[in-house]
Amino acid sequence: MQQLMDLLTNIIYGVMVVLILGAVIVGILYWRRSKARAKIKEDTTDYSGFNRHNSTSFVPFDDIKDDMIITDNGTRFVGVIKCQGFDLYDEDLSTQAATCGRYMGFVNTITKPITYRQFSKPIDLEDKVLMYKDAYGKVESELYNVQEDLNEIAANLKKNLSVMSEEESALYREHLQELEKRQEALRFRAFHLQSQLRVVEMYSQSKVLTIPEETYVFDWKYDELDFASDMTDEEIAERAKRELSATASAKIRALSNCNVRASRCGTMGLIDQCRWYSSPISAARYKLRDVMKSSYFDDIVSSTSLHDLREAAVQEEKEKSDLEFLREMKESAEDIAMRAIHSLENVYSEASQEEARLAAGGKLDKKQKPVNAPEVRKNIDKRVDYADGEGGLPDKGNIPGNSEVTGEVQHPTGDDMGKYLDEIIVEEA
Repeated sequence: MQQLMDLLTNIIYGVMVVLILGAVIVGILYWRRSKARAKIKEDTTDYSGFNRHNSTSFVPFDDIKDDMIITDNGTRFVGVIKCQGFDLYDEDLSTQAATCGRYMGFVNTITKPITYRQFSKPIDLEDKVLMYKDAYGKVESELYNVQEDLNEIAANLKKNLSVMSEEESALYREHLQELEKRQEALRFRAFHLQSQLRVVEMYSQSKVLTIPEETYVFDWKYDELDFASDMTDEEIAERAKRELSATASAKIRALSNCNVRASRCGTMGLIDQCRWYSSPISAARYKLRDVMKSSYFDDIVSSTSLHDLREAAVQEEKEKSDLEFLREMKESAEDIAMRAIHSLENVYSEASQEEARLAAGGKLDKKQKPVNAPEVRKNIDKRVDYADGEGGLPDKGNIPGNSEVTGEVQHPTGDDMGKYLDEIIVEEA
């Protein structure tokens, strides 16, 4: 019994040691991982100063028209063939060998470098969905008309069956049978179209199904050394159309021998190719046909509203500045007048004291006239009212800073106003 207890004690000790070692190891690993995370620094790069480019700058071309891309200032013209092949390895060996041999014929048509481009894009079944919806709507409308005819004939028979002849009733019965057959056929077509539409809509909403797009890109470049005389831009464009058309026809014919369905991309197809290359996200979200049917291009119009708005804003700021200047001039003139009045009051006080002193010791000279400060204040207030535009405006030639020759009104400075008010004070005194 003692040996069993000792064994259990040893086992417990062993388990505790293993648990402690495991906890230590886990702690060490957690510490190392947290330390590694602490070493990761946040990216503080200022990307605003980087030289940014529009995505269209990576697809340089002059124009896309007449089923070709025009680039290099109208001297290089690019055409594109899109094709769709088949699964070669699902065919028998003879078909595989024949296809490879015929593809060599296509390779022999390549006399200058071309580009083979393959990419994937989501399946676009919107046209198919619209086609099925339109067909289903027509069948439903026709089925409704047949049902109305049946109801009308049934009501007529129920009402006039007793007075009808055998021939008339036979004709009605024959017509009813034809309408019933037509109704059954239309119901089957509606059920079939509804099933097809449900399947197509299910696949059209999928974001993972893609189809491969395979294209061959070729070009023709104008070289003035290849021609005896210079050609105009119109002549160069016409020559490019013929050259690209001949090249595309030869390659399409060679690819058709390889059981490859090929066709040349038109203008809209080329625009869509460039959209998928330069802006794949917006190209997948907004289809080209939706863009062309929208008012995207019609909404861009020329207008002078922005220029008129800027002119109005400048004029408003100018008027505010003029009003602020006049307000400051008025306040400055009032301050100067108040200082002059205070000075006059001091002079008046000193004169009164001097007059009292002279009266006590002798007579005041009759030629001297005591200064009447309130009367001077009234005259000064009348003359400085010109800063507020309320009348009492002196002659233009007498206002400091005004031109006597041109009569042009200039805003006087503080010093000029001080001199002018000093003169007024002397006159009133």
